[in-house]
Amino acid sequence: QVKKEIGQLAASLINANEYLIMDASTTVQVVAEHMTTDNNIVVTNSIDIAGILSTKETVAIHLLGGQLNPKHRFISGPKAIDMLSDYNADKLFIGTCGITQEGLSNPYTDEAHLVREMIRRVDQVIVLADSTKFGHKFFHNVCGWDQVDILITDKELSADMIALLAQHDVNVMLV
Repeated sequence: QVKKEIGQLAASLINANEYLIMDASTTVQVVAEHMTTDNNIVVTNSIDIAGILSTKETVAIHLLGGQLNPKHRFISGPKAIDMLSDYNADKLFIGTCGITQEGLSNPYTDEAHLVREMIRRVDQVIVLADSTKFGHKFFHNVCGWDQVDILITDKELSADMIALLAQHDVNVMLV
C-alpha cells in the first residue's frame, strides 16, 4: 500500500512530452502503472516496466540491453551503461535499497554502476523510498544527497535528516 501511494505521487510529477528514465525498482514499477501523460519517451532496464508501459499507446520505450538478472528481472552490465550514454532525460525515477546520511546505497555492483550513469543523464533525480530503507547501508555507494532533487517517502524524517536534506536542497514529499 505504501509503495502504491509513493508511486502514485511520483507519477503525478510527470508531464506530457518529457523524457524519463526508470530504474527496475518495484516502487518505480508503480509509477509506470499510474502514468497517464502523453508522448513520453521512457528508458528503462526493467523488463516488467517495459511490459507495463507497452500497454500505453503514447509512450515510447527504450529498453536497455545487457545481462538479464532473471530473479529481479532487470538488465545491467557494461552494455546497458554504454547505451545510457546515448540518452539525455528530464527525470529519473529510482528506488533504493539503503538510505543513510551519506546518501543511497545498493548491494549489487552492476545495478549501482548503472544507476550512477542514469543520474548523470538527467536533469532531475527523484528517489522513491519507503521508511524501511532508512538506516540501511549497503556495500556500493550509489550517490550522495547533492545528486538528489526529490525524495518521496512515507514517514516524517528525523530532525537531523531533514536538516541534511535541506542543506542539499532535496525536496522531501510525504505520502
